[in-house]
Amino acid sequence: MYIPEKIKQYVGQGENPDLSFLVSQFDQKLDQEFGITYEVQEKLINAIDEELYKDHNHEALLTSYLDYHQIFLDIGPNKTLVDLGAGYCRGSLLALDPQYKVRCLSYELATSRIEGALKHSHDVFNQDITDECFVLPKCDTIFLYMPTGKVLNSILKKIIKSSLENCVLYVIESHGDFVDNLRFYSDFLVEMDSELKVSTQRHASKIYKFKLTNLDLAKNKLTTVKRNDFSNLALLPYWILSYSHFDIKCRVQSKVIGQEEPRFWEASLKNATLIRYNGEFSLQLQKPFRILQLETQDSIHEK
Repeated sequence: MYIPEKIKQYVGQGENPDLSFLVSQFDQKLDQEFGITYEVQEKLINAIDEELYKDHNHEALLTSYLDYHQIFLDIGPNKTLVDLGAGYCRGSLLALDPQYKVRCLSYELATSRIEGALKHSHDVFNQDITDECFVLPKCDTIFLYMPTGKVLNSILKKIIKSSLENCVLYVIESHGDFVDNLRFYSDFLVEMDSELKVSTQRHASKIYKFKLTNLDLAKNKLTTVKRNDFSNLALLPYWILSYSHFDIKCRVQSKVIGQEEPRFWEASLKNATLIRYNGEFSLQLQKPFRILQLETQDSIHEK
């Protein structure tokens, strides 16, 4: 058994800094038993691509073995979990313990991160999950702990195009806006009740669960949304998935405090992201850096 009983008492105690620190120590020690030397292998990453999370400390980059332990027990036996952007593939390593009877498929782009896990598990794969050729394998569950933006948009498109109806997503908050971003797609991502909590410090203490449903409806929206549909709030989440990487110009209409007439100005929608701002459905622009409150203050139109 990889996790001693005395360590399991720290499961879900990420809100307690002292216990979170002890969990991190245990995680590093178990990594070393698998031949993983975090600091050495991180230095071997040559890419500057920010999606690789280079130079982050191991607590920020990696999910604790204790959280995989919780997820495996929650999934139940004879199920397959796909871990996307798996880092040092702790899920596949823990799944070697026969008590779980779970298969964990780990996908990671950085080759140096998977070297240790490859020596122990055949369920570790060196692949770019954002590549157009990457197809989600058949599975019962998916684990996500990643940044929003390019990576998440790519994965959501692959999920929509998949046949993984009723598959369950286990999600840990990464930057404070990840879970909210998923909630913008509530027509095919149905949030489930979850009592699971993280075991190391995170932006949110909960391990969230979402069930995939109505994928055909979502697929229809994704395939029919047009380049100029950014002003349609009902389709805007799908527009983000398909077109936010293009430098599309728009005209913004904004209310001005103390004035009856609105102000009109131009902006680029490239790399724009959906956020919840003051509880309102909003769009965060990069050029210029500005938050559009789409329910009450601002509207976007064709240039």
